[in-house]
Amino acid sequence: MAKSAIRAGINVILKKAGVEEEDIERVFIAGAFGNNLKKDSLVNIGVLKREWLDVSIPVGDAALEGVVRVLGSEEKKREVEDIARTIRYISLSGSRPFEREFIKNMDFH
Repeated sequence: MAKSAIRAGINVILKKAGVEEEDIERVFIAGAFGNNLKKDSLVNIGVLKREWLDVSIPVGDAALEGVVRVLGSEEKKREVEDIARTIRYISLSGSRPFEREFIKNMDFH
């Protein structure tokens, strides 16, 4: 179910952003996935597209690392604030597109 939720989230976000899978230049793999799973394994279970294998970068605990960097640098704090002003929150919980993608990625066709 986790694999299905991740793929569904990726698919919905790409569609809302108007980005095609082949346009992806880099994929950052964070958290437990980034720390513990091999990229090949993520491709084999369907989390990552095979085409993304060479552009995928495991980054470990990115949230903690980001906080440490921001707390230690006024420049990084300003950079993060600038980024925060340009991003858009997309709620996946309860959205019909996410639910459809979730079921599709569970291989219930």
